[in-house]
Amino acid sequence: MIFQERVPKALELRVTVVGRRVFTAAVDSQLADGARVDWRRDQGPILGTWRPHGLPQELEHKLLRLLDRLGLEFGGIDLILTPDGRHVFLEVNPLGSFSWLEPLVWADTAPISHAVADLLLGRAPPRISRR
Repeated sequence: MIFQERVPKALELRVTVVGRRVFTAAVDSQLADGARVDWRRDQGPILGTWRPHGLPQELEHKLLRLLDRLGLEFGGIDLILTPDGRHVFLEVNPLGSFSWLEPLVWADTAPISHAVADLLLGRAPPRISRR
């Protein structure tokens, strides 16, 4: 089991980093009683409420530096935005899933999928030098 401190939530954020690109989506898990502690426990009522979300530029830079230190070009990062405006880091997953989220938030544009393809095909420069 993994235990963590209970953090008050205004929003739960999923940040997907692909190379130099950062995509952030937010959900208000407090809209459903069963999702208040963990949005994944009762996704049904809130699944369609995920929206794009902007992060402060300084926080984006910190997340990119974290992935640099971990040697990752890609990462799925979970954060909580507290009611008083603090961003609380929960985890980074080097294989974070985005295929369920992308159509909910970015409809037909698929920007994360395109960013992954661009990185893999060399159309976008890698963030980390592999010399």
